[in-house]
Amino acid sequence: MKKLLIAACAACVALFECAGRANAATTLIGDVIFGDYDVPCETCSAPDVASYEFNPFTVASTIETSLVIEDNFATEVDFDASSLVFTVLNDVSYTSHPFNGPEFFVLSGNPFGNVVSVNSPAGQPVAAHVSGGVLFVNWQGDSFLANDTITIAFDNNGVPEPSTWAMMLISFAGLGFVLRRKVRI
Repeated sequence: MKKLLIAACAACVALFECAGRANAATTLIGDVIFGDYDVPCETCSAPDVASYEFNPFTVASTIETSLVIEDNFATEVDFDASSLVFTVLNDVSYTSHPFNGPEFFVLSGNPFGNVVSVNSPAGQPVAAHVSGGVLFVNWQGDSFLANDTITIAFDNNGVPEPSTWAMMLISFAGLGFVLRRKVRI
């Protein structure tokens, strides 16, 4: 009976450990990210149209970089643990430009989670999604005023590590072994 109790406790510990890690959120703080700009114009190239003040950059508790488009329109880029905030520094209209928007690649660190929400001023139809580990933001056709913010929130729920799964499986196997042995006695 004592062995059965020990095996059951070990299985419960493994199960709770697995569930705890699965619900723990990963963070983008400390990630190294590279920014690019999607320009669907065959005669244009991103360096001619858009540039980042710092690129690549490390996510920290401050504004990471500024995105400058056509040497006129500046936008602050501020990642935190699970979101991205763009702050437009001067009035800009993308209604007549062949621009889609910024793209971000995680060079090292935790990947982007799925996009949970996009909040933009006055209901502007800003779109964002993650595909192949790349965050795509599309603000083509939108207009923004100075100090407008666009916030993109991520679902950065963690996935249990292989060692967690292994510990859980070993615990269940041990519980099964003890139960099987108990039945034979």
